[in-house]
Amino acid sequence: MNMKKLLPLLLAVLAIFALAGCDGRDGNTSGSAESNGVISDTSRDHTSRETSKEDSSREEASKEESKDLGDHVSDLISDVESGVGDTSVQFLSNETLFVLGNNVCQIIKGDEVKEEIDVSINTPSRLYISDNNTAILVLSKYSSTTQKIIKVYNKSGVELFTQEIDGLVKSVSTDGKYIAVLTDDNVQIFNHKGNAVGSADVNTDAEEVIVSSRNTYVYSLDKIERYSSVGDNTEDNE
Repeated sequence: MNMKKLLPLLLAVLAIFALAGCDGRDGNTSGSAESNGVISDTSRDHTSRETSKEDSSREEASKEESKDLGDHVSDLISDVESGVGDTSVQFLSNETLFVLGNNVCQIIKGDEVKEEIDVSINTPSRLYISDNNTAILVLSKYSSTTQKIIKVYNKSGVELFTQEIDGLVKSVSTDGKYIAVLTDDNVQIFNHKGNAVGSADVNTDAEEVIVSSRNTYVYSLDKIERYSSVGDNTEDNE
């Protein structure tokens, strides 16, 4: 056969083989991409599992810290309870406790006693914790029924002020800005620095005081009286 006639045929066959080779390479590339996709998914799964392990580790560490803190606080409270009778424990915040015994009062923040108050002479009368986590400790001066001392603390356990009160303290209230103290025959209002800002005479049958911003309400058996939180003026109840 004439080689000139075979040459075009050979070129056509070579071209076909060349095209087939390209298709094969494309197929391998596609397969490689799919493989890469599988590897990527596997990598993401591995990362997710590692993240879950880290979260679990952090959660376990947090539980362990809480347990250690709880054990420590229990030990501190046990120390307060030792030999002092009944103990009252109140939360000022997530990490601050107000622990009141018969002879000693402690403010515990985290795992540390921030303040310890001797209440063996000026004995505890009541401990009031407001909705805004302000603490008002009422003490009987030298165990007197008619001479009182109030100590006010913020939610971090920091003392805001101490104030002596003449008369039996029937009720206390705070809105975070003002502190109202109800005695037998009057109500006294202080700001958070301990300065007297208002007062009013009240009936002896008054039982409870509620301070709310500019107004202070005094509850008795058959009526509610409203007073201005600042100044000495008195308004009739509504």
